[in-house]
Amino acid sequence: MLEAAKDMDALVIVATGGRGTEVLSASYPQPNIVIRDVVDFASVLDFTDVFITNGGFGVGISLKTERPKPRRIAQAVQEILLNAAWRTRAQQMRDHFAAGNPAAVAPAAVAAAVVEKAAGLAPG
Repeated sequence: MLEAAKDMDALVIVATGGRGTEVLSASYPQPNIVIRDVVDFASVLDFTDVFITNGGFGVGISLKTERPKPRRIAQAVQEILLNAAWRTRAQQMRDHFAAGNPAAVAPAAVAAAVVEKAAGLAPG
């Protein structure tokens, strides 16, 4: 992911979970990359245009591999940034989460996104 993002005109925040933070920081000294053991995502998500994760987080593009190539990650980021439908879907999920208990609302929101994707109604 860092290879794909290191030259982007974007602030990249990485949470390592405490594994390899120093090595990654030394390998990616670019001023737009911030690497930390832990990141309080709740405090940064409202300011985020794209969130890249190695698991599902509800709305997004599955790269269908555990080891995506940097070029494919960069293409997916561009798709999300350029296609307004992704922003709309993310805002809908945000509104669902804000409307109630996120733990109670999340399964239904994710299930709806899966159904939309399967029916060809979701972006991507």
